[in-house]
Amino acid sequence: MKLSKRFAYAAQLVLLMMFTACHPGKPPQPKSGTYSVAGQILSVDQANQQVTMKHGEIPGLMPAMTMTYSVKDKAALPHLAAGDQVKADLVVQDGKADLENVVVQAK
Repeated sequence: MKLSKRFAYAAQLVLLMMFTACHPGKPPQPKSGTYSVAGQILSVDQANQQVTMKHGEIPGLMPAMTMTYSVKDKAALPHLAAGDQVKADLVVQDGKADLENVVVQAK
């Protein structure tokens, strides 16, 4: 019986440690800075001033993925369309990421 109680206690301790490691009190914030990003525009949301973009890895920040980003320059949005290959600066500040200096590389 004592072995069973020890096992139960150990199992609870391991689960608690795993939960604490996987779910810290505050989620990690992305590193502030400016990063080069290249990818393909999948959609443009003029009303919300956003684009959904499939991009490659952004070294030091994130792996390749598809994300929706706010575009800082409203004047750039009318020139962007689904399918465009673009390069831009991804500016991360205070946990928020915005695209700036968006340049269409290919239509």
